Amino acid sequence: MKDVSENYHFVIVLSRVEAISSELEDSLYEAGCSDALIASRDGVVYLVFDRRASSFEGAVLSAVDDIHSSKLEIAISHIEPSDIVSLSEIARRLDRTRESIRLLAKGDRGDGTFPSPISGVEETTQLWSWVEVAKWFFNHSIVNSSVLEKAILTKIINSKLSSLDQYDKSNICTTVLSRCILENQKTHIHHIAQKDASQYGIIKNGDILLKDEFTFFLMNQEELVRKYKNQFLVIKSEKLVRAFDTLNQAYQFGTSTYPLGNFLLQKCLPGPIAYRKACISRVRKAEEWEEEFVEANKARS
Repeated sequence: MKDVSENYHFVIVLSRVEAISSELEDSLYEAGCSDALIASRDGVVYLVFDRRASSFEGAVLSAVDDIHSSKLEIAISHIEPSDIVSLSEIARRLDRTRESIRLLAKGDRGDGTFPSPISGVEETTQLWSWVEVAKWFFNHSIVNSSVLEKAILTKIINSKLSSLDQYDKSNICTTVLSRCILENQKTHIHHIAQKDASQYGIIKNGDILLKDEFTFFLMNQEELVRKYKNQFLVIKSEKLVRAFDTLNQAYQFGTSTYPLGNFLLQKCLPGPIAYRKACISRVRKAEEWEEEFVEANKARS
């Protein structure tokens, strides 16, 4: 079976762990954290993960689950990269110069809508929300939606971790986190999808065409990719009807089964790139849609 996973890099900072010990190392290794490097800095112990998974969310949540399944009672402080960023950190994450970011923040460059700092207005060093910054760069087509999605997911997880009793085994942490992510992600995903939909002309009167079908795909994307990666899905209402190996097969089935404009034909791929060509059920040749899909992917690779 073809591997559909990708490698995701992130850091998990531990709580109430003062030093690295052989007992800690063995416990985490046996719990499934063999893909993490244990490190310490200024008394803070953390794990640097390079984990293969079908999504960033899946990688982080599986790592959280592994840590909590350790024989030792280990809690998690937070996931990094953090949402709180300085101008220098923004520049580092985007591989830009600090001066270019400073000019954007000051309003001397760009359209003057750069997010305001959330802290340090009267201090030498000001701080921003990475989610708001990533959203601004995404809206200006400077970064792709995966950057924004990771920022949103990390912030959601950290917010929930801080309010959970991680030592209460009756309250499965990853289940709570998954539910919280699903509830919060709908709003943010709609923001991302709305922009992409506008760009590709699948907005009508301010609404995404075939919104129920599109939402079904987004909310079930990870599971669908595991089963049907690179195939073309015919979705009607909130249900997967069939999956096909080629776009033409899916198109022919869709148009022979439903009236045009009443079904969603979606290429099944992981990550936000799959949102690009969401609604391809209009009267157009299947080959033209495939051509545009390929070009859209190239433009963002």
